[in-house]
Amino acid sequence: MTETAKPKGARFRSISTKLMLMQSMAFVVMIGICIAGELGINNILARMDSVYADRVIPIDQIKHVSDAYSVELRHVADDFSTGKLSAQDSKTQIDAILNIATEKWDAYLATYLTEEEKAKIADVDAAFPAVRLAVARIQSLIDAGNTEGLATYLRSDFSSAMKP
Repeated sequence: MTETAKPKGARFRSISTKLMLMQSMAFVVMIGICIAGELGINNILARMDSVYADRVIPIDQIKHVSDAYSVELRHVADDFSTGKLSAQDSKTQIDAILNIATEKWDAYLATYLTEEEKAKIADVDAAFPAVRLAVARIQSLIDAGNTEGLATYLRSDFSSAMKP
C-alpha cells in the first residue's frame, strides 16, 4: 500500500481550522451588524433632535405667545382696573410681556416651518393689527387711569380681539 498516511490528528486540525474560520466570519458579521445598528440609532437620534427642535419647542413658543396676549396681558389689565397695580407697574409688566412674546414669536419663525404653518402664520399676521390695537387700547386706558373703562373693555371687546 502506497497510501501516504496522515499523521494522527491532522484531520482534527483541519476541522478545528474550519470551525475557527466560521467563528471568525460570524464575529465579523456581528461587528458589521453592530456598526449598522449604531449608524441607524445615530440617524434616529438626529431625526428625534430635529423633531424636538422643530416641533416640540415651537409648540411651547406658540403657547408663550398666545398666553402673553390672551392671559398675561389681561391679568395685568385686571390688576390695574382693580387697583392691585399702579399705572407705572402695569406699563412695565405689559412691556415685559410684549418683549417676551416678540422673542418667542421670532424664535418660532426661525424654526423649520411646513407649508401649512406658513399659511397659518400669514393668517396670524393678517389678524395681528387688531391685536396691536387692543394692546394700544389697554395701554391708553391705563395711561388715562380709566379703571372703569378698562374693566368694561376687558369684559366686552378684548377677548374677540385676541382670537386671530
